[in-house]
Amino acid sequence: MNDKRQLIASIPLFATLPGSKLKEVARSSDVISVPAGTTIVAEGTFTREICFLTSGSATVVRDGEPIATLSQGDYFGELSLIDGQPRSASVVADTDVELLIVNKREFNALLETCPPVARELMVGMSARLREQPLPLG
Repeated sequence: MNDKRQLIASIPLFATLPGSKLKEVARSSDVISVPAGTTIVAEGTFTREICFLTSGSATVVRDGEPIATLSQGDYFGELSLIDGQPRSASVVADTDVELLIVNKREFNALLETCPPVARELMVGMSARLREQPLPLG
C-alpha cells in the first residue's frame, strides 16, 4: 500500500494531496499492466474510471488518426467521467504500460473534497482544448 501511495504521489495531478487523501486514493484504485499494442480504451465506449499512466507511453487516436502522445503522469478518461458521454478517442499502448485506475465514484468524491485537484484537472483540460484545431466556419 505504501508503494502505491508513493506511485500516486508521483502523479502531478495528485502532487498536492495530503497523506490521508493519498491513502484513500490508494485504497480505491487499481494498478494494472497493459502490453504494447493493446487498445486500452476504445472511442465511442462509456467509462467508469479515469486512467493515469505510471510508466510507458500511449497514443490517443480519434477517427483513426493519432492526435496526442501520453507519457508517465498523463491521464485520460476525464471527459467521459465528468459528462457521462462516450469516450472521444481511443488510447493505444505504444510500449508496455502501467496504469493507475480510479473509479468514477471515488474520483468524483476526490474532486468534491480536494479543490486543488479539481483546479489542476480543469487546467489540464483547458490546455488540451487549446491544443485542438478550431473548426472552420
